[in-house]
Amino acid sequence: MVYGDQFQIFATWNGSGWELDAINDQLETPTHLTASTVSNKAIALQWNPVANADQYHIYYSATPTGDFVSLKDQDGQPVTVTGTTYVDSTNLPHTTRYYVVTAAKAGIGMESGPSNVAFATTYYNARIGLDFEITDVVRHPSEPILYITDKSNKKLYRINYTTGEKDTISLALAPESLTYADGKIYVSLLKAEHSSYTFIEQQQGAIAVVDAATFTLAGTHDIAIDPYDIAVDRSGHLYVASGSGQWTKIKSYALNTFAEIASSSIRQASYIQMHPVLNKLYTITTDTSPRDLSAYNLTNGQYVEPSYPGGYDSPYHGEYNMAPNFTISPDGAYIFNGVGSVFMATSNKYDDMKYVYGLGQAFTDIAFDLPNNKFYTAKNNAVQVYDYNNFTQTGFYHLDGNAKYVFNYTDQLFVISALSGKNILEIVEKDAIEVPAPVGVSGVQLDGM
Repeated sequence: MVYGDQFQIFATWNGSGWELDAINDQLETPTHLTASTVSNKAIALQWNPVANADQYHIYYSATPTGDFVSLKDQDGQPVTVTGTTYVDSTNLPHTTRYYVVTAAKAGIGMESGPSNVAFATTYYNARIGLDFEITDVVRHPSEPILYITDKSNKKLYRINYTTGEKDTISLALAPESLTYADGKIYVSLLKAEHSSYTFIEQQQGAIAVVDAATFTLAGTHDIAIDPYDIAVDRSGHLYVASGSGQWTKIKSYALNTFAEIASSSIRQASYIQMHPVLNKLYTITTDTSPRDLSAYNLTNGQYVEPSYPGGYDSPYHGEYNMAPNFTISPDGAYIFNGVGSVFMATSNKYDDMKYVYGLGQAFTDIAFDLPNNKFYTAKNNAVQVYDYNNFTQTGFYHLDGNAKYVFNYTDQLFVISALSGKNILEIVEKDAIEVPAPVGVSGVQLDGM
């Protein structure tokens, strides 16, 4: 194909006249055009160079066999490229665009035929790359900051999820769980791997204290326990659940001195969370069947219930499936379990941890927006949106990766996910919500309400 009635003439001046060498009526067609996704708006193009061409034109279409139109720049002019690569940033999120490229000679209107067709689909969401392993994550309560432990590389990261800025602290021991309280980050440090055969008398570990304002290591404190999960109460006490020794211990420490205060019994490798209102810890086992929720009432770092068996169990033993992940709602009313079940959280032992509702879908993490009566659950390639007043699903968002953690922000959700073997932080715009098809759920159980 030749665009226009133009020819390229090659001639040599012999001193008295021009001698014709060649007449070319077309340029070679560009070959091996490829398209690859860069972001939720950008697609990168690359092709092989064409001899004698001094520029290239790019055309696109919404379908592989549709009309290809010239790609325009921000001034509305056709894009002219002198190299053999280009990034098209004019796409919408999750949009497929098809491209061809032609070679051209500037000034004479000569243009080759179109290249092969190449296409790519933009991502759903913008993202921040997280080029490290993720062990545990905690969010700053009032700033757009995430703190992340990387156990394998012995590092603690601080990520600003609005700017993408990253800072790092290197630690002498492997960090695992972490929590935030009163301007400080508390990080569990391992002195040995968790083992069912390392009993409490043999266990050792440490806690790193990091100043959140300066992101500097304020100190490291040795403790006589193998730390698996940690929590801090509102009266200056740290609670550390053991990761070893089968039926083992949970200990409390004074944060001002790190002196041990008390201990109680717990199953190894249990996750623990502090109730946001009551002086109570909730825990869940990870290696027992059936899995079990428990609660520990607290007074100034002391455990109220007898140290054996420790705390008190939920009223169920296998009646409801449970995942190892759970989260207490910010108002302290409910315990949301990762299998999709919701339980009561109350000061009344006889109503505590009773089943309330089934969401109908499991989740890996959950985030709350109680001022707007919403909560969000994340799993696989989606974030589900629920009404907090009645637990009904009202919408969902697409993800590019498989969700690990979700965090609520003003007009956005921030989701840590895994894509192609790498961790990313996806930025989900709340106005991109989609309405779901009806989903059957197990409904409200009135017993105990």
